[in-house]
Amino acid sequence: MALHTEWLSAEELRETGPDPTIRPELLRSGTRLGRYELVMPVAFGGMARVWAARLVGANGFRRLVAVKTILPHLARDEEITKLFRDEAVLAARVHHPNVCAALELGVAGEVTFLALEWIDGEPLMKLLRPGDSYEPFELPVALRIVRDACLGIHAAHEAVDDEGHPIGTIHRDLTPHNVMVNLDGQAKVVDFGVARSSLQSHEATAAGQLRGKLAYMPPEQIAGEPIDRRVDVFALGCMLYECVVGARAFQGPSDPAVMQAIMRGEYTKPSHAKAGLPVALDAVLAKALASDPGQRFRSAGAFADALDSLARAHGDASARDVGDAISVRGGGAIILRRARIAEAAARLDGRPEVGDSHIPLPPLSAAGVPSSSGVVESGGAPSQEDLTQAGFPCHDDPMLSDAAPTSKDFARGEIPSFVSSGDLGRFPQSGAHVLPKTSGLVFVQVILLTILVAAAVVAFRFVNS
Repeated sequence: MALHTEWLSAEELRETGPDPTIRPELLRSGTRLGRYELVMPVAFGGMARVWAARLVGANGFRRLVAVKTILPHLARDEEITKLFRDEAVLAARVHHPNVCAALELGVAGEVTFLALEWIDGEPLMKLLRPGDSYEPFELPVALRIVRDACLGIHAAHEAVDDEGHPIGTIHRDLTPHNVMVNLDGQAKVVDFGVARSSLQSHEATAAGQLRGKLAYMPPEQIAGEPIDRRVDVFALGCMLYECVVGARAFQGPSDPAVMQAIMRGEYTKPSHAKAGLPVALDAVLAKALASDPGQRFRSAGAFADALDSLARAHGDASARDVGDAISVRGGGAIILRRARIAEAAARLDGRPEVGDSHIPLPPLSAAGVPSSSGVVESGGAPSQEDLTQAGFPCHDDPMLSDAAPTSKDFARGEIPSFVSSGDLGRFPQSGAHVLPKTSGLVFVQVILLTILVAAAVVAFRFVNS
């Protein structure tokens, strides 16, 4: 039986913001959850939805954040709620520029929410596959991205409790879906939804149940043996392989075949899989992907050191280099998301909508998009499908992975699509801004003035001839 959803008007939502009767099924743009005002949904999955939201402060202060909420039909599930809270508690213990920061775990009415740092970027997987096939990164860029992820995970591994004791964090679900890269060229690890630590309150993994994605699991995790931080090192190795080769390290026609390849350590060396890759990369990945955890890098930090050495020998990319690469692959989607959020925020504030304002909008068919450094690169225009889906990065964790929305979900309004084909039809075909309605009149005035000046010049020459 479908869940009946009763939508409230924006004014009703503003009035009931702090009311204890706020219910998960009534969340929509304009809802206030404590200090946060929901602007629009930007990501979704089988268990949670992520919203672009504004932290509202005194004297007109506004700050864009991400707010994660459990989907309505799961919001009263005690185990899901514990999992959600554990993610927040763990994320709050990790302070590192390469980890998405947790700002607050809050409760408003019947809604439990997690406020997170806003990342103006795209998931690594979407950048690796901007279309139907893989497009591997240049080696220096790939090394920089994965090194950042290594540093972020190492910080999580080293996290301690209030007494300074290690809490034994293990992410357990590191994939290119769970690493975001922004236009500043910085990679950040996200989604600690299935991470394990001494702080967790939800039930331990049941016997025979695997947490994470099969293609990135080391043999000991698949076999159900005791695990430690080196399972994350293995996953980071799989991620690096994917970034430089453009294919998964361990492959097979079925899950059992992939499992066998992992258990046997069977994969094609990078230098054999793709021409031009150095043999030194083979050795680094062989250590990261070793079947025996005792043969792997002892920590993600040690793996990062090895990547630094490799970069010094074969090309070191700066954050600006990474940002430029990201702008080519995902800049269009990122800029479009910015524009849609700005438009939604303007509507909430009662400001003029697009067409009556100067809200910047990206061109649909531009030859390039601006990067973090301001350089315009060619070849980065997103496809119509990419633009239609812009702003919905699905982070592949238990909160955001179990089921993709269907057309019926969109039709009944449970998962609102904020970038539809109709929306795209309103965007300009060239240029970076929507001109105000008065611009046409100004243009005509300029033309008339030009004609008058030209006529005066001709008359003056005729009189003096």
